[in-house]
Amino acid sequence: MIWIREDIGPQRPVDVVIFDVDGVLIDDTVSYYAAVKATVSYVVSELHHIPLAQAAVTDADIVAFKAAGGFNDDWDLAYALSGLIISGAARDAAELARIAGESASRGRGWVQQTCFPDLDLDYARVRQIGVEHYWGADRLREYLGRRPEYYAGAGFVRLERSLIPPDYFERLWGVGVRRFGIITGRDEVELRSAFATLGLAHAHPFDFILDAGTLRKPDPLALVRAFEALEPASALYLGDTGDGLRLVLHDRQSPQVTVPCLAAMIPKPSQAEIFRQAGADVLLDSADELPATLNRIAAGRRCPADGEG
Repeated sequence: MIWIREDIGPQRPVDVVIFDVDGVLIDDTVSYYAAVKATVSYVVSELHHIPLAQAAVTDADIVAFKAAGGFNDDWDLAYALSGLIISGAARDAAELARIAGESASRGRGWVQQTCFPDLDLDYARVRQIGVEHYWGADRLREYLGRRPEYYAGAGFVRLERSLIPPDYFERLWGVGVRRFGIITGRDEVELRSAFATLGLAHAHPFDFILDAGTLRKPDPLALVRAFEALEPASALYLGDTGDGLRLVLHDRQSPQVTVPCLAAMIPKPSQAEIFRQAGADVLLDSADELPATLNRIAAGRRCPADGEG
């Protein structure tokens, strides 16, 4: 599927592409999603002794909160889900989906204050449990120099895979893109692991990298800094979450930014219409469709409906 909004008008050729990482360049549904689910299960059942069946969350629950925005940090999400289940504020998937929608990009702080303000749940502890499940004991020592406290098994990071082919950046250069950037919710160490998965451990094509230790989406200053470094004539941001879309939409409202930037999103099956209604310019099934999409935009061709691309 390649869907391009009909009313985006004539565009300058896109010469800079800025990527999110998870869900765009790296498949994180088998790593971070699994780590979030395992963390919630551990916190709810092992630490709070609630039956395991009540501790289960699904990929659909995670997608609902990601689409709502405010949960680009997976440990924020694990904390919110754990608190909702432990407190009894959400007893089933329907209640989780309702709270996700009501959170409307306000994130962990809003969920905690609204749904379980008096619950004694240590965020640092939940985060540590999540980090240990993600890395596993051996890579926790290798990448972070730590010994595990809660989980001594293999990490879900081992399951990550690249979502782009080896010649991907060459193909983008071939359609006129000259520089690449990254704005990610990963920290520096997690990003180093992602580059290894992408086969870019020794050299990568990114001229600008902004990780979670600097600014968090959807702060429009993230794009301001990217544009200052990359100097685009016209840019495109490729992401897969509500926070990523809001990053571009907030940028358009900022007087500091004069660079046109398209919002291209890779939706999960249930998100396509949500992203259309929210203001996305482009929807793709995968990052691999981007070179063809840029050609279509440059030629002024649109695909108004799913399946026509």
